[in-house]
Amino acid sequence: MDKNEHMAEFIGILLGDGNIYIQESTGNYQIRIAFDAIKEIGFLKYVNKLIEKLFDTTFYTKYHRTVNVMYLCKGSKEICSGLKIILPKNRIPNWIFQDSKMLSSCIRGLIDTDGSIFRMSRKDPHLLRIGFKNTNQGLLKDFKNGLEILGYHPSKIICKESVFLSRQGEIKKYIKDIRFNNPKHIKRYRDLAP
Repeated sequence: MDKNEHMAEFIGILLGDGNIYIQESTGNYQIRIAFDAIKEIGFLKYVNKLIEKLFDTTFYTKYHRTVNVMYLCKGSKEICSGLKIILPKNRIPNWIFQDSKMLSSCIRGLIDTDGSIFRMSRKDPHLLRIGFKNTNQGLLKDFKNGLEILGYHPSKIICKESVFLSRQGEIKKYIKDIRFNNPKHIKRYRDLAP
């Protein structure tokens, strides 16, 4: 599997809202990525196009009615085994840290899945904040470290689950240089931006 910006973004998406399930004894190899069935249809389509570029295939869509979640799924030993080689742990792999463009792409994938943009305060509606929330402590540390390598000043890890970007100049820099590919975040930013 090629290690490039598209793969780095996919790794970020997978770390945020995906999983790889391998059970060699039964020959079960599954990859699955979750999406909000109401708010993230556009992002699901974007990710399926990204998958097609990377793996020359598409994943099938599965709808979970009771929780309004859609999944992109694939049973593939080749893809799962290849991803396990380049993503050995549920952390940003070292090869992504070695290139700023790949690191930016991975950070984008993480924010597009487990991130948000919102007003910092009701008193000043022009102050925005980008947040990333995840319970994987190692991934939170990697995310914070990745932003620092890219020249940002993220918050410390708050309540063992969140990291924030709050400097207004860095919010604008993020939008310009890293950007969102999730239409839900793009719309939210346009709605909030001064």
